[in-house]
Amino acid sequence: MITHQILLNKRPRGALSASDLGVSKSAVPTPRNGEVLVRTKWLSIDPYLRILMDEGALVGRSLAIGDLIPGRGLGEIVESQCAGWQPGQLVIGELGWRELACVRANSLRAVPTTSHPLTWHLGVLGIPGATALLALEQIAVPKPGQLILVTSAAGTVGSVCGQIARSMGCRVFGTASSRKLSTCEDLFGFERCIDRKSRKGLRAELGSLAGEFDILFDNVGDASLEAALSMLKAGGRAILCGRIAHYEAFKGERSSDPPFEMILMRRLRVQGFNIRDHMDRLGDAFRSLTSLADRGLLKQLDSICQGLESAPRALQELLGGSHTGKVLVEV
Repeated sequence: MITHQILLNKRPRGALSASDLGVSKSAVPTPRNGEVLVRTKWLSIDPYLRILMDEGALVGRSLAIGDLIPGRGLGEIVESQCAGWQPGQLVIGELGWRELACVRANSLRAVPTTSHPLTWHLGVLGIPGATALLALEQIAVPKPGQLILVTSAAGTVGSVCGQIARSMGCRVFGTASSRKLSTCEDLFGFERCIDRKSRKGLRAELGSLAGEFDILFDNVGDASLEAALSMLKAGGRAILCGRIAHYEAFKGERSSDPPFEMILMRRLRVQGFNIRDHMDRLGDAFRSLTSLADRGLLKQLDSICQGLESAPRALQELLGGSHTGKVLVEV
């Protein structure tokens, strides 16, 4: 029996192209002791995957040419060589971009029984949701009535961040591309979402609120970061959670220097966040997120591509800003 997977053909130069990745065939693996064979049902398409395709990746291990494209997935066990794991069980883990994955059972977690769609366990109830929750709790420490500005508010992490902050009693504002503004306001509950490319500029758009924000949650890291930092009041907190605007830059390209003078004069706390540093807290985070979802305080919008072969295009489109919400491939 033959299965399919997607491998790195060559390193992208700038924007990802279709020829950088390729579909490969192989025999279906047989699980050994302690392993299970999982049929992938859903793949999570995440921006960080593009970083791994470059040499010297700052986050995670750089992929070698010919390596399987990694990625979180939700699937069904079809064969088990590990006690306690049975065929038919739904599991989540690093399955990679492949139809069938042979993995260590102890690297997986069982999909909990909830009333929410399965895809939510790869989004608002999964790692993206935990990223937003733990970053807010550990760095921002929001208080009721405080103002928070979220960039890339229509993305998975940004949309969850806004909803969680709102559940904490904060006033939540966001930036997104013009066609996504209404989704952020109507579905995700942002008090107001602003076109990130507004000709008027962020300060003019926010008017009297400019300089009054307590928290910035940034997922983009582009030239608008300085303008976003200027929205913070003295002593404000900025969480740097992503730099999607730079993931497809040519190697050697440099972004402008951070606005150190503004950070100094406003006594801003600027801190990076990576979920890899907080894996021991994931269980608590997942339980908190499920509680919020059960109370109707979390929503997810899925952007779904069909078939494993659509995964490279899905990542291209995600990096280009074509999708709103959680990007998934239904394998």
